[in-house]
Amino acid sequence: MEQVIFKQSILCHFVKRSWDEQTGGGCMVSFVELENGHVLGIDNDSICLYGNDDQFHDGIDGDFNIFPMIDRACFEQKLNKKKADLLADGVLNDMFANIQDRIGQKDGGFAGMHFEGEKWDSLVDLISEYIQKELTNLDNERD
Repeated sequence: MEQVIFKQSILCHFVKRSWDEQTGGGCMVSFVELENGHVLGIDNDSICLYGNDDQFHDGIDGDFNIFPMIDRACFEQKLNKKKADLLADGVLNDMFANIQDRIGQKDGGFAGMHFEGEKWDSLVDLISEYIQKELTNLDNERD
């Protein structure tokens, strides 16, 4: 079944066509053919880039692990870590600004020097890990 995707998006410029296929064993795969002929195969677990449509079909019976695969769960985990790192960075900056306000410090330069490099990275990692675990706990409570 051919369908239009990315309606009214700049990405339409790069998309030639899209379709879904039943690939056997109840596995549906959505395909997006790009203007350059490359094809993305997308299922619930992965996104695969093929040189063309034939490479996917030939790869089913051959060595199709040669194609780069992006595991969606791994990708989402890395994306969530990056978001948690950004949140942790902001939380730490707010915390140090709050401390400076409470003691009457008008210049935040000392905190920047004191916590530069590995010290800052360690604090961000510590807070980021907490944020990720808190989010996991929240997801578990919702289930």
